[in-house]
Amino acid sequence: MPAQTPKPPYYALNFTTIVSPGTEDIFTKLNAYIKETVANAPGFLGIEDAKGESEWITVTYWETREAIDEWAKCLKVFTAKHPTVMMALISAKARIAKVEKQLP
Repeated sequence: MPAQTPKPPYYALNFTTIVSPGTEDIFTKLNAYIKETVANAPGFLGIEDAKGESEWITVTYWETREAIDEWAKCLKVFTAKHPTVMMALISAKARIAKVEKQLP
């Protein structure tokens, strides 16, 4: 279900990961962590995710770029404590985009 976001502008943090056989549990752990921590993060607006056979995409929406940067500090601490997750993130791409217009 699409996240309910306010009128733009706002920011999107997109995670795209390639999941190889045997690594699903790592990405499940990472996705659960993201969902748990963003819910109470200042500036968080919403989340969407989709899972394909080998690609998982998670998009979080934020009021400001600074809010993303602050939350990302928590993600860095989490991955430092979980080396398998850190290794899995090597195959991931994270992108930040400014949403300027929302189409109907």
